[in-house]
Amino acid sequence: MRLKVIFFTSILCLQGLYASQDNITEYFKYLDQYPATLGPDGSYQEGEIEIIRDREKMLEIQASTNRMVGLVAEDNYWIWLNDAVRFPGGNYGVYGRIIWKCGLESIPGIAVLPLLPNGKIALNRNYRHATRSWEYELPRGCVE
Repeated sequence: MRLKVIFFTSILCLQGLYASQDNITEYFKYLDQYPATLGPDGSYQEGEIEIIRDREKMLEIQASTNRMVGLVAEDNYWIWLNDAVRFPGGNYGVYGRIIWKCGLESIPGIAVLPLLPNGKIALNRNYRHATRSWEYELPRGCVE
């Protein structure tokens, strides 16, 4: 019985490793295809959050933080990337980004501040699932 448990545990670990490699491969495809939108990599020495592109270092950061690195999820509208990063203080970690897909190939979007003749500002009132409440927002959009 113990041998079966070890075998299945090993298989599960290997499946996780391969899934991680696939997530990182897909992640690199996005970074390479949309460098203007998803880059630049930045420099931690200049006070920026630097994206790590070395695959071995990415896996090391993933293991040390216990957070998936690479492409986490995507659908028709959004992609969720977890970047392996080096913070300005020199520490390594994972930083997530959720990106609107329509903004990858074009201008990411636009917001306007409509000033009415009476000096008031026009806002949209939208129900937002994430906050489970009605929110006042600037009119905005994206070309699809």
